Amino acid sequence: MIRVKGKKINGFLYDSLETAKNDLEDDEVIVMNDFDTFVIIRKEDLEKVSLAGYSRLDI
Repeated sequence: MIRVKGKKINGFLYDSLETAKNDLEDDEVIVMNDFDTFVIIRKEDLEKVSLAGYSRLDI
C-alpha cells in the first residue's frame, strides 16, 4: 500500500523485479521509489503515486 496525501493506494510490494514482472497483469504497472522495492499498482493510480515520488518502470 502507498499513502499519498492521506489516501491509500492499494498495491503489491516486491523485492524482485523479475517476480513483479511475472505477476503483472494488463491493467497494472510497476512503480518504484528506490532501487530495492517495486510496487504493482493499477494504471489508473499512476498519476496519484507519481506525486509522491514513485516512477513507472518501462518494461
